[in-house]
Amino acid sequence: MNLKLYHFLIENVKKPNTITYTEIATYLGLGDINDFDVSEQISEMLRVIAIQEHEANRPVLTTCAVVRSWHGTRPGSGFYRQMRELGRFDSPSENDKFWFHIHQLWLAGTYWSGIEKNPDYTVEQAKNDIEIWMQERYRELNLNSSNQ
Repeated sequence: MNLKLYHFLIENVKKPNTITYTEIATYLGLGDINDFDVSEQISEMLRVIAIQEHEANRPVLTTCAVVRSWHGTRPGSGFYRQMRELGRFDSPSENDKFWFHIHQLWLAGTYWSGIEKNPDYTVEQAKNDIEIWMQERYRELNLNSSNQ
């Protein structure tokens, strides 16, 4: 596993930022992303990290690695194929893919930010923290709309 990439992903997902393959290639000094071998090398490094994270029952860290296309920035097709192979996601719907990506980005960011503060922080705690945050925002929205 490429530890430099692994830590780069963690630092970005905590913000939460997405990072493009181009940014990864530049950060790792791999050369031009338009070179098929560079793109394949990055895809393979991300695949190895995703498998490791899956086996450790952690959120999908590689969710922050995206490609730019006419659809915007989103994970590449290999990301969804791998999530299907790992049993984490299986839908052909573009809408489902969008929301899966957003949820995984949020969960990974919450988890890695939490573990930085508390080494015993768990994925379940991250899920609970997200749920609490969403409930608080929902209450705020309801209060704001009823005061208008």
